[in-house]
Amino acid sequence: MLNQKLSATSASGEKVEDIVAGIHEAIASRIAAMARRVKIEPDIVLTGGVAKNRAMKKALEKEFGMEIKTPPEPQIVGAVGLPCLHNHFLLVVFYIDLTETAKDWLIF
Repeated sequence: MLNQKLSATSASGEKVEDIVAGIHEAIASRIAAMARRVKIEPDIVLTGGVAKNRAMKKALEKEFGMEIKTPPEPQIVGAVGLPCLHNHFLLVVFYIDLTETAKDWLIF
């Protein structure tokens, strides 16, 4: 589908910038369609190398209709987050044993 769109737009003499914007919009639309299958809540965070792509972030924000946050170094979020997540689970298990308000700690 994307190849067909590229061929059609380049043959019609459109600007490269418009073609690239169309690619970003098509990818954002596909991502949004898949994400809408699950419950989407505010405070979407874009991580990984693609988070450095301002055009993709803008296309996703347009598609979701809300601001998307990006961390300062989005490429290393997974590498840093996994050990933190592991410790978070240990903390949550300990906290659940102490109080009934542990649901406030579960952020998924």
